[in-house]
Amino acid sequence: MYVTAPIDEIDASQVRIGLPVLVTLDAFRGREFAGEVVRVAPYVTDVEKQARTVEVEVRLADIPEDVRLLVGYSADMTIILQRKEGVLKIPTEAILSSDEVWVLDNGQLQLRSLKTGIGNWTFTEVLEGLNEGDLVVRSPDAKGIAEGVQAEAIHD
Repeated sequence: MYVTAPIDEIDASQVRIGLPVLVTLDAFRGREFAGEVVRVAPYVTDVEKQARTVEVEVRLADIPEDVRLLVGYSADMTIILQRKEGVLKIPTEAILSSDEVWVLDNGQLQLRSLKTGIGNWTFTEVLEGLNEGDLVVRSPDAKGIAEGVQAEAIHD
């Protein structure tokens, strides 16, 4: 079984045949399916009102017997360009465009500069600026956030 999806032209130069892929399907929420890139289109598609994209085809591997895939299911795929284990990572949404994060330190908010490594839409590696256990604000654009403001942690 194959999944075909467009990716932004900016990312296309990094995608190679054989890269591992994780595929999620709306019809099978909470499950991930492994696959690998088998084709990267040699052209860019210009779709009206959307970014220019390149089509990528992924072959799914080892589909469980209880999964009946139908042509036309909507799918999302994450192409694994690079993988690192045992690194400090934080939610990408917590990082401001200036590569800073709000940290809760002794009950007060503090702005900290970061040096980041690899990342995606979900998590970003932190190389410098934070330590394991630091409490980071996940919604840095929330109303009332400022240096020195009193706050308390809410764990999710």
